[in-house]
Amino acid sequence: MGIGSQLIWDRALGLPLERPKSVTMEWLENYCKNKAA
Repeated sequence: MGIGSQLIWDRALGLPLERPKSVTMEWLENYCKNKAA
């Protein structure tokens, strides 16, 4: 339901479609370590 409503709002407001980026587990671990430091 959230995806459908977001798609409708994006189209109504003329915003680009949102696509998740490809994130590896290694990148995620490094990102979290850097944020915690």
